[in-house]
Amino acid sequence: ASEPTPEPTPEPTESPTPEPTPEPTPEPTPFPTPGPIPVTFSPTSANLPPKCYICDDEEQEIPPPDEEGECAMVKMEPCCKECVLPPDYPVRPDTTIERPAVIERPVCENEQGENTCGDCDKDTVLYLDFAFNNYNLTSCCPSCVCYGDPNCVSFAGEKDRWVLCDARSTSSCRQTENVCNQQLDHKNNNCVWNDDKSWISVFKNGSRCEPNPESGQAWIHMYYAETERNTWIDVQIEQGERGIIDNVSISTPIGDFELNAVRCFEYEDNIEAWTTTSNQAANRIEDYVTLKQCDVEVTPEIVWNFYDPNTDVSVQVTCSANQEIDSNGNYFGPLFVERLGVQVEDGNNMYYKDHLEISGFCVNGMMDKAGTYEHTTGPNGVDANCLVELKASMTQTVLNVSRQICNDPEVQRAGVEKCLYEFCDQYSFNSPFDGDALACLDAMFPPQYREIRSYSNSNVKKFVNAARSAFCSVIAPENLVDQCETEINEADGLNGFIQARAKYITMITLPDPNNCITKWDDLPEELPKVEDKDGYMITQTGVLVEYYDDENDEWLTVKAIPQNVVCGNSARWKFTCNDKDYKVLFEKQLRFTQVKTYLTPEDESIALLCPPTSGVKIKLQRGEKEETSF
Repeated sequence: ASEPTPEPTPEPTESPTPEPTPEPTPEPTPFPTPGPIPVTFSPTSANLPPKCYICDDEEQEIPPPDEEGECAMVKMEPCCKECVLPPDYPVRPDTTIERPAVIERPVCENEQGENTCGDCDKDTVLYLDFAFNNYNLTSCCPSCVCYGDPNCVSFAGEKDRWVLCDARSTSSCRQTENVCNQQLDHKNNNCVWNDDKSWISVFKNGSRCEPNPESGQAWIHMYYAETERNTWIDVQIEQGERGIIDNVSISTPIGDFELNAVRCFEYEDNIEAWTTTSNQAANRIEDYVTLKQCDVEVTPEIVWNFYDPNTDVSVQVTCSANQEIDSNGNYFGPLFVERLGVQVEDGNNMYYKDHLEISGFCVNGMMDKAGTYEHTTGPNGVDANCLVELKASMTQTVLNVSRQICNDPEVQRAGVEKCLYEFCDQYSFNSPFDGDALACLDAMFPPQYREIRSYSNSNVKKFVNAARSAFCSVIAPENLVDQCETEINEADGLNGFIQARAKYITMITLPDPNNCITKWDDLPEELPKVEDKDGYMITQTGVLVEYYDDENDEWLTVKAIPQNVVCGNSARWKFTCNDKDYKVLFEKQLRFTQVKTYLTPEDESIALLCPPTSGVKIKLQRGEKEETSF
């Protein structure tokens, strides 16, 4: 019998294809990977930034100057409305600060109430020296910086340095191929000597000893702060030859913002110098990035500021380059060795508790180093043995350095002390020397090196070291003194002095030279009102010079000194007692009151990186000032 034909197997009913489940959008990863590593951070006095000075309105009482030449000194330190402080520290809540300093009695009156000015004639003279002072404080925020190759300073002031492939010999302080071959880079691969015949100098081409091409990029993690989920910022810097900063990467939840040193100068003031990694970042770049400085005809520096309102963190990026300088101190010609300096400031004074997580060098002062970095920074390394390569004699060196400091290429040996004294006299009032020009001169050109018989080659480095240290302490804000010295040290030969002068002198001569006041009589009688962005009129920051009116029991204003209005770094005014316009300065009790109107917190956070209230220095002296001659 034939087998029955099997029933056909029914085709399976095709079930509807389910809609594909969309892939979840991945969380953005801070660039470069791997992402930041959270750390446990316990604030202590050792790892917090140095405590700054809180603005207060406590009245100072200052003895007046006397006829013997004793000066009256008024000092108001730069101060902050808030600081990096323990959580229970009282913080001044006011929106306006007035800081008064009262001279205890009239200039022409002694402790017994007797007149010491006689008939108050033209021979009775009073000098008033005045300057706003930011030397001891340049920011009220936790501040961290990396510059050079690179030198980094954490929030707490901890310093470290990581030079890649340092080929300098610890004995000759010169680069050699043999030393290069002994160095290891950031991946512990052998460093590579550049045999390119077009290489001219470190100034123009950078180091001949470079990281191994197989090692890839070297990154330093500066700062990561996460305020809440999906609210964070991560700042990392890429090292180039020697470790100089080639690129900065700022990662946020909407994407990465990056700036390259070469591209910075190619685009100059164009925001297209920045690149982004997402459309959202590209579309919102102007909400985050602003240009602060670009005058490349004057100095090879461009300054950009990145501000993230979600974390209240600012990143200031300074693009720098080497450039030739003529005998008048002017830059000219092409740019060489473009590089970046990066400063991170956190607007959260209690950053260690205001963020969920923080990490990076800014927090712990530690770099994840590899390679033979101890060759540079170790106890017997290059830093400990080398200053600069000096080929000149002592005579040549003294003239070279002095001409740059004084910005006068015609100075001869007989005029060196005079030119340095005049430099100190002009600029040292707003420095650690407190206007003592002789002390400044002795520090800049120590007496033991002035005699011709001391002009031995063994003293060359000692002189340069002293001159560099004193010079930078005069022209640079306190937090930039190390940077100033490093830049001079790393410059081509001794050209760093004129380069530093051109760069830092602008920081202490802020008033517009074409729109500033020199004469006392031209000062206003009240502080001007200025309009803020919301249309409100606020009083401009400045100092009131007042006298006490006995009859009406009130203080009256003689003159007002607005900030950034007086020409030059400091002013010196001379008054004679017989001039009726100046009599009150001699016969009435005086008071100097600094007035500062604070902006709103929102305005402060997008201002110039948490600026402090400037300090004030005032010196009153009776009698003719002694002139120092050489």
